[in-house]
Amino acid sequence: HQNKVWIIDVSQSVDLDHPHAFDFLREDCAHVNAFFEKNGTRVIPKRDLFDFITDPALKDEEVDTYLEDLQRRIEEAPEMTDQDRVDEAVFHQAFIPRKMDEIADFERDLRKMRGEAGEA
Repeated sequence: HQNKVWIIDVSQSVDLDHPHAFDFLREDCAHVNAFFEKNGTRVIPKRDLFDFITDPALKDEEVDTYLEDLQRRIEEAPEMTDQDRVDEAVFHQAFIPRKMDEIADFERDLRKMRGEAGEA
């Protein structure tokens, strides 16, 4: 419509506080990308698409500039490497907490992430 693509998928929408909202969104990102990729279109990496959709700091008036910059980066980026594919698969499977109470032991996880002693 008016030289723009509009994607509407309301029938499967869930509230943001739904326990699987991020999982559903990652699946949607994967399906949208798969559709366009099979038609020969270079797509936004799933992680970038997910971050764009969930970025609470992105203001409406900044969206066009953000997407233009993202489009430029996609056009200039080399083809995906095997490591890029692995990174996308890991992101697709990773647990993303929505609230602090979904993190059992923040300090332990932070130490583990940093590779510090006392990870157990």
